[in-house]
Amino acid sequence: MLRFRDALPEQIEVDPDTDRFCSDCGYNLRGLVGGRNCPECGCPEFETEEEWSSEVRSEVSRSRRPRRDLTLRGEETERTRWRIGFAMAASAVAAALTARVLLFLIAIVTAVTGAGLVGPRMMLMYHSALAVNTLMFIVAVWMLTPRSIDQHDRRLRVPRLLARGLVLFWIPAYACLMLGLLASAGSTLPEVMRVPNQVLRLLAGLGVIVAAGVLHVIAEDAERDDAARRFNNVTWFLPWPTLLLGLVPSVITWVTAILVGFVLFFWGWLMMTFFFALREMHGHTRWASVHAVQAVGRDERIAVTRARLQREADSGVRAIPRTAESDIEIEGE
Repeated sequence: MLRFRDALPEQIEVDPDTDRFCSDCGYNLRGLVGGRNCPECGCPEFETEEEWSSEVRSEVSRSRRPRRDLTLRGEETERTRWRIGFAMAASAVAAALTARVLLFLIAIVTAVTGAGLVGPRMMLMYHSALAVNTLMFIVAVWMLTPRSIDQHDRRLRVPRLLARGLVLFWIPAYACLMLGLLASAGSTLPEVMRVPNQVLRLLAGLGVIVAAGVLHVIAEDAERDDAARRFNNVTWFLPWPTLLLGLVPSVITWVTAILVGFVLFFWGWLMMTFFFALREMHGHTRWASVHAVQAVGRDERIAVTRARLQREADSGVRAIPRTAESDIEIEGE
């Protein structure tokens, strides 16, 4: 399966009977699968009471980097930004999918009945609604690609900046489109503006794909495997049906509508995949907020629990009474 970056190993062999402590919160990871995040704070496991073998440490450094759930880091304001960003992006994707499907259905009715439902006025309204929806998606991308990602993984700095910069091309693309439609009374885009508009939309679409790739890494580090797989599918497969749909005119024959329907079905499936991935990450950020509230005073609770367990262990130790040497049976005598 194609991946945005190399896959990470699911687990590392460790001794289940060895006490292993989280490097961040001190949670005892004894009995848990090695190499995964701490269930208490979400940080990766590297520090142990007894040092790992050199083979395990070389495997860690060679095949994986620490997974750190970004939604568990920072202040509550950052988690609120993540939550709002995922909600806005999911809403924008759902709205774009709904608008495209409705336009296709209206185009089919027009092709079959000749009712002329797809007119200049309707196309102006359609593209105006998409322009507003796209602005919301641009804001969402900027909220989901903050500077804190660079501290999480330096390799994401360039994709993050590319995603932020490229999605801004949606603004001149829709400005060019709306000006062209207004100049032609909403009928068709003038030929002189068609090529620049397509180039701008292509660059903006690349920004969406790069943003999906960044979100794929974030979801994978948060161990949201379903969301990571969906973002990965969007990254590699969404551009192709999108390019084909961009070449379809607003008015089509019923024969062409059949072919377009297959492409639209594949595009719609990928958009639904994008939507469900964003919704899953939105739910994860809500859980992270609840977890952060519950984690207040965690270090103090861990210290109290350790002290209590130590007292219970000490109180359960029975003193061995002294016996005469004659009472001790020596093996072999």
